[in-house]
Amino acid sequence: MYVLSPGCSDGLLQPPIGLTIRELRVDRMVVLELAGELDLASAGAVRSALERAEADGPGLIVIDLRQLDFIDSAGIHVLVVAHQRIHHRGAARLELWPGGRAVQRVFALTGLDQVLPFANR
Repeated sequence: MYVLSPGCSDGLLQPPIGLTIRELRVDRMVVLELAGELDLASAGAVRSALERAEADGPGLIVIDLRQLDFIDSAGIHVLVVAHQRIHHRGAARLELWPGGRAVQRVFALTGLDQVLPFANR
């Protein structure tokens, strides 16, 4: 398990405004645990973490939203683009673990809860 920090390769990624990304790797699976707020200020860090995860050629990439408190349109955009990119390449599978009520409400209001690959739908 490791956690990433901006400009740091030793593990902890804490973008400037309230998001922590923890990366766990098991065999050919990568899990990115997001905690805090996925918004305009932190979307770039999530995009970078996803690109790093994809570069290693895993069979499954999981984005764990269970500890996410807030998501805005910039965060939604990062997840939609990642889904499209991973689906198009076909080398890996993407799975999202649903967040709390407030986070999932955003996906439901946009209809993305029926489009993005959420686990246990």
